[in-house]
Amino acid sequence: MNIEDRQAQLDALCQQVFGNGAQASAGPDPDEIPARSVSLSDEELLAKAMRAINGEKFGALWEGHWEDLGYTSQSEADLAFMGMLAFWTGKDEARMVALFRKSGLMRKKAERDDYVFGMARKTVASAGGSYGAIGANEASPGLLGPGAPTSPWPQPLDEAAFHGPAGELVRAIEPHSEGDPAALLTDVLVAVGSIFGSDAHMLVEADKHPSRLFAVQVGETAKARKGTS
Repeated sequence: MNIEDRQAQLDALCQQVFGNGAQASAGPDPDEIPARSVSLSDEELLAKAMRAINGEKFGALWEGHWEDLGYTSQSEADLAFMGMLAFWTGKDEARMVALFRKSGLMRKKAERDDYVFGMARKTVASAGGSYGAIGANEASPGLLGPGAPTSPWPQPLDEAAFHGPAGELVRAIEPHSEGDPAALLTDVLVAVGSIFGSDAHMLVEADKHPSRLFAVQVGETAKARKGTS
């Protein structure tokens, strides 16, 4: 079997299937998404961030407890936190850096402008939505990506949904994942049902109902974190 260059044929096929609209679905260039002013004091901004879906993670990073979240290095945690600050500050690089330097992640390395402003520019370039653009929505910044929609993130499930061992497993995974807890729970239940197979079942009249579940997670590509969950 030979591996040959067939780019021309692929381009022709894409043109045939998608037409001239093939380029249109790619979404906006992150660099073209403007920054928005956020008219909140630092105290108000931090309070809102800590009440968001991933507020516990934001709070842990703000306090500097990055090792508790499973990051392999502080630099990795620094970049993640800077990405959250990009969301909440409306991509205001100067404010992002100022808040970062007030956080528990502040260290000798962060005194270097090339380090902190370099992180700020990197996260702003890759960020999609922001609090300033979304307004009162308190969606999780960790769940938004380049070109993310400005519609609110769905409300979290009631705590009763996380009852029992499945919920305990989700809560154990959650700090280490950007996947939505609802998606994590769905995947846990589907996985466990698959492991149990058809032998574990309930009888409803004469019909056997095994624990196998079938679920579909629907969300925008590269934005909804389906694969992450």
